[in-house]
Amino acid sequence: MRKCIVLLFSCFLVFLINGCDLVEKKQADTPSAVVVEQTKKSLAVSVNSVLTMLYWNIGKTINNDILKNERAEYGKEIVSTLSRQLIKEYGKGYSKR
Repeated sequence: MRKCIVLLFSCFLVFLINGCDLVEKKQADTPSAVVVEQTKKSLAVSVNSVLTMLYWNIGKTINNDILKNERAEYGKEIVSTLSRQLIKEYGKGYSKR
């Protein structure tokens, strides 16, 4: 799962960096340009879906396994602690915000 997310996120970054040029230049609707644009849109939707599920599952894990479906005590800093652990293991992208 981790490799899949990293790969999708890398592809998404390439899409963002290179995609801006295609949009600004408004290239002709050649068959290959249409395929490239459709693929980029599909990739963006896929990446967003995978990331949404990742964050939802992290929240579900916090609620079920850490909080045991109870409200957190004030000042417990669950998100900050989990954020530090995820950053240590997986690198950037898991800040508490």
